[in-house]
Amino acid sequence: MKTYSSLKEFIKDVPAPVGIAIGNFDGIHLGHKKLLENFKQNCAENNVQPVIITFKPHPNLYFMKEIKPFLINRYSEKNRQINSLGFDYIVEFEFNASLQRQSADEFLRNEILFTEDVKMIHIGHDFKLGAGKEDARELILEITAGRDFKIFKEKPYRIKDIICSSTEIRNSLLAGDINKANEFLGREFSLKGEVIKGKGIGTKEFVPTINVSREDHLISPKNGVYITKTLIKDKVYQSITNVGTNPTIDNGNTIKIETHLLFESLDLYGEKTEIYFLKKIRDEKKFLQFSDLREQILVDVEKAKNYFRERSSINLALVGKDIAHSKSQIMYEKIFKQAVDYTLLDYKNEKSIPKAEVILSRHDGFSITSPYKRFFVDECEVNENLDVINCVGKFGRDIKATNTDYLACIDILERFIDKNISKIFILGSGAMAKILIKACEKLELDYFTFSRKEGNLESIHQEIENNNKDFIIVNACAREFLFTPKVDKTYTFWDLNYSHHEQESKFNQSKITYIDGLELLELQAKYAVSFWNLDKL
Repeated sequence: MKTYSSLKEFIKDVPAPVGIAIGNFDGIHLGHKKLLENFKQNCAENNVQPVIITFKPHPNLYFMKEIKPFLINRYSEKNRQINSLGFDYIVEFEFNASLQRQSADEFLRNEILFTEDVKMIHIGHDFKLGAGKEDARELILEITAGRDFKIFKEKPYRIKDIICSSTEIRNSLLAGDINKANEFLGREFSLKGEVIKGKGIGTKEFVPTINVSREDHLISPKNGVYITKTLIKDKVYQSITNVGTNPTIDNGNTIKIETHLLFESLDLYGEKTEIYFLKKIRDEKKFLQFSDLREQILVDVEKAKNYFRERSSINLALVGKDIAHSKSQIMYEKIFKQAVDYTLLDYKNEKSIPKAEVILSRHDGFSITSPYKRFFVDECEVNENLDVINCVGKFGRDIKATNTDYLACIDILERFIDKNISKIFILGSGAMAKILIKACEKLELDYFTFSRKEGNLESIHQEIENNNKDFIIVNACAREFLFTPKVDKTYTFWDLNYSHHEQESKFNQSKITYIDGLELLELQAKYAVSFWNLDKL
């Protein structure tokens, strides 16, 4: 798009019959778009070159005695949007004392209708000109009387019986009604800025945030907490944003923009960013205690995550019983770095479970927990002849399954081979113990099993006492079982359960290396995502 400082300059450069649309066009909302769409069509029908005429600064800003938030868009962004609507030329008049003193008649005769090359003008329904805010249409008709000239005055564009205007959008933003503002804009309201250094309180005490600079003359939504998207270096991150003065932390009155990326933690100082506002969660408020603010932030973050989960393009399911400590969804979101629609399918009994094909008609893939890990085997093409599966997907007409527990166990056990581990002691006799046995057999590792079912669980301590080489104990028992080390030996205890702090607290001896099951859980999730061919998203 080419920009000129006057219509005279433009006509010298583009000496064709001209049609002009004139206005401030702050925000380029749906009303503006309708006007510009009709203007472009009228220009085409009348064979004239369209040019947009606007003012910089906005006249209202010129008259303000002090800088106040007012503009919906930067001038450059306004021009970019006009250009995206198919316009190549814009005349940007400098609104100064000289221009301000002109009457509407003087401005039109001196700056707009000074030549008969101007064949057409298109104005908004409420457009007025000059120091006296005179009706532009009547003046234009008077000046162009007897000329080959056409004037078009746009009808008001209404949404739900309300005239769509920049003023209406500003009022909505100041009231915190982001839904209405976005509806009238026809897009998500956004703020651009640069990531700047803050005080670091959020990172230390609450959640890590990026502080974004703001321009004083650009309007921002009412102080509060918003669900947002954040664009940085051509990548969009799901986020939550606080607009306000941080009254719990800071006694000042400076408006700050702080954004928390929900599934990322990045060093972004100095980067250009754009924050898109999607939904308001709550107004900003002052809390009496930091702990109250911290608790509220966690609630806000979860609301934002659930908002994105409900709209996620990644749709996964879990067939089985709800597990209070389950972190599968967290792991998937860590891998995808975005919210995931993860649905628990908790059926009353096996008879009520539908076919795998039915579940896959609604979901991109599904996992299985006990007691259903054998249920779908006969419906699927199963990798490695496994009789227990936990991951099912559809590939064309074929339904395939695997066991990511098995794949992840092999992955981790291979690392112990490199460390010259001589023996694997497996505690338990359930599904995970059997998976471990199969993994050890594939890797040709010596293993020994101990379980209450076999009646030899307590003899593990004697085996530890008698073993003088490096070994690993793998706990495949339920979370209710707590292994207590009784022998002072150097070994590794790998607990397949995760976030099991009561178990971990028993391993205070420096000789014992404790491995939490979270690593296995994350590997399982990675193998599942790869199996479903979703790792390229």
